[in-house]
Amino acid sequence: MELAQDPWLTGLALFLESQRFRARDDASDSKLAGVYAHNSLEFSATEANEWVSWMRYVSALVRGGPGAWRVRNQTGGTLDAGTPVYPSGFLQVDEQGDGAAQLSTWVLYGVERYDRLYWTLTDTGGDRTVSLYADPELTELVAEGTRTGDGSITLVDVDGSEVTGTVTVAYTADDEDAANILELNRVLVSKADAADPAKPPLLVVAEDLATAANGTAFPHATVGGLDTSGAAAIGSPVYLSATAGAFAFSAPAAGIPWQIGVVAAKHATTGAIRFFPGQRIALGLMFTAEIALTSAQVKALRATPVSVVPAPGAGRVIEFVSATLLLDYGSNVFTEAGYNLGFRYNDGTGVQVSETVETTGFIDQSVDTQTSARAKLDAIAPKSGSENKALVLHNTGGAEIAGNAANDSVLRVKVTYRVWSTGW
Repeated sequence: MELAQDPWLTGLALFLESQRFRARDDASDSKLAGVYAHNSLEFSATEANEWVSWMRYVSALVRGGPGAWRVRNQTGGTLDAGTPVYPSGFLQVDEQGDGAAQLSTWVLYGVERYDRLYWTLTDTGGDRTVSLYADPELTELVAEGTRTGDGSITLVDVDGSEVTGTVTVAYTADDEDAANILELNRVLVSKADAADPAKPPLLVVAEDLATAANGTAFPHATVGGLDTSGAAAIGSPVYLSATAGAFAFSAPAAGIPWQIGVVAAKHATTGAIRFFPGQRIALGLMFTAEIALTSAQVKALRATPVSVVPAPGAGRVIEFVSATLLLDYGSNVFTEAGYNLGFRYNDGTGVQVSETVETTGFIDQSVDTQTSARAKLDAIAPKSGSENKALVLHNTGGAEIAGNAANDSVLRVKVTYRVWSTGW
């Protein structure tokens, strides 16, 4: 395994963006004896030693918000689904096969589109040839190089693949084994830790990843099959734990209080968390919260509003976006007399942030029925009534909803919302 370190990276166009910068810069610079004469007044990646460290590459990925990162687990143990991780290194080329160690010191350009390549080594009359293929059947040749005797081989792109580079050969025998693979462009990951500022959460592993295995990790992902029974409710914040690689439902007593997600489903074995590591509080991202109200809760909503989204923390407010309400009908109907519903801050006296939800024709139906709610225009609220306040569902009428004597109907509520920093 060749691990990228800062001195090795300096001046090498290893990564996607630096390759683009180098191509653009080379096109405008003069070339003498095969070497480009770069103009230091040009502010390009080349003149800035391109990507001096792999963390510049990581920073670019964070800013770009890719859907998935190609990663390798370097913790020495299995990373379970739901493990928050941080980038701890970069692997440009990992050569597999080559039991005789005939090839070494791979440096490749133009490989950002590939997860892996397949290589062969052959000799004809003392001329050593290294070939790179895009497929395991060895039919799609992308680069090749030949030299007489051992030493550094220059790889040239084939059919416009743009894959180039060098590799050092110490030949002993032809090797065309199907297991000869180059794993490419992997960010090495280790467990994030709230107790160590050098190990911040930037990604989450969505599926179990064995030690030294390649896989994917995500800046945003909903992961199921977790124990979330310790959370207060759906929508409750999830924090990075001071135990490396773990999450918790309260901020750690010591260390950095990284909020890395919210609870999407509460259960001991089938719970789910919507992770957004690296975003800290994920300001402005759209979230959903779901809750199922029992018949008894529906019939007590006027006196006891039900919290749908918990308070987001000091300096933050919840923006109600929309909601879907679904009546899961039981044996007999609810009854009401103009007792409508609404979403409010904090409690039954808080500012209403949704338009009023008409219950006639909805809650009183004898079949499964759905309706929706939208945000209220000009839901003006003072800081004292909106900052760090939960979002609740309230019966805005003059009396409680009644009926459903069997107490077997359920009201399912699904809310879409955002969290914002106030700056207050």
